[in-house]
Amino acid sequence: MASSLIGKVIKIGDSKYKVMKEIDKGSSSTIYEGYLDKDRSAVAIKHMSFNISQTEIYESYVKEVAILEEIESHHNVIKLIDKKAAVSHGKMDVILIFEFCIQSLARIIDSRKKKHENGLPEQFILKILFDISKGLSYMHQREPPIIHRDVRIRNILLGSDGNYKICNFGNSTKNTFSAVTQENFSRVQSDILNNTRETHRAPEQLDLHSTYPINEKVDVWALAVVLYSMMFFRMPFSKVDKSNQIEGIVSFPQTKKYSVQLQRLCKKLFEPNPKKRPSMSEIYRCVESLQTKANVTNVQRQVSKGGFSDFEEDKNDDNSSDDDLQKYKTAQDTLIDDNDAFKNIKRVGAIEGSDKDFTGFATKMSASLSKNGTKGWVLYATENSSFPPQIQYI
Repeated sequence: MASSLIGKVIKIGDSKYKVMKEIDKGSSSTIYEGYLDKDRSAVAIKHMSFNISQTEIYESYVKEVAILEEIESHHNVIKLIDKKAAVSHGKMDVILIFEFCIQSLARIIDSRKKKHENGLPEQFILKILFDISKGLSYMHQREPPIIHRDVRIRNILLGSDGNYKICNFGNSTKNTFSAVTQENFSRVQSDILNNTRETHRAPEQLDLHSTYPINEKVDVWALAVVLYSMMFFRMPFSKVDKSNQIEGIVSFPQTKKYSVQLQRLCKKLFEPNPKKRPSMSEIYRCVESLQTKANVTNVQRQVSKGGFSDFEEDKNDDNSSDDDLQKYKTAQDTLIDDNDAFKNIKRVGAIEGSDKDFTGFATKMSASLSKNGTKGWVLYATENSSFPPQIQYI
């Protein structure tokens, strides 16, 4: 067990880093919050201490550093700032300095669970999904592709720049297999058992007797598990029975919390055949459409162009497009901070007809308030959420 670094100063080259507090702990590492001494900018400090005979931990460290140094700076991939390693008496101590991130997706979900909530708001799911799929797409488009193999909520961080980032590259690989044969079966099986998590494994990783290739599409499956977890705050598959996981059979709770399109995207990512599973670049283009298009028909058109022709809404679907546009009509529950200055202001309902967008509502509300001579007012619109981007101030 490595001793705590809290309160210590770590010198790497000409830089000094002060260790402030522990923020996370894994099986082979401890993460601290600290700062660079010369400008007091916040950093994350990862400390690993292990015997050099522990080859798996050593290889994980070497792999993570090599991949992060290879990847050019990308705002959806955590940035490695500095590193230091020392060997003494058969023991290796490793220090990795990363950009500081505010919190992990796992902690965001945990805090929501404690408030008895069930699922993150769709707008934030789309933001996270877009950021992470874009970061992973950048990795997958390299030659050869870099496969993360540990995409999960704990390895998704919110950066101080407002972007979500993928981290922890100790299980990453560049190895792909067009097929698993008798000759490579044992090697592939051992590699999967040692470097992936059973709950996030794709069907081709669970059933090595299938004819499916094993490549970067395993990250797409893992992202589907993350998406499902964000939507329903639970895992999609049983830890005991793996048959549904192998066949891609997922139970979706009945809900109108999420649009038809988001639910269909999630189902599409759970495609058991990796050849039919969408790529990361297809995913982030699809999510971008869902983020920016208020009109459901336009969203479906864009998604179809991105290769998701079977992703379009069925005409017999129970959820109507009006439900999908509900987030643009939340003005019906608009709340205005109250005082005597607002006594002449009437409650304004949802804008009907062609003015379903929030901008149209805000314009009319602004005119109403201006007409009544009201000053210093604050209008809270869209969803009442603790996530800052979801609150509109006018």
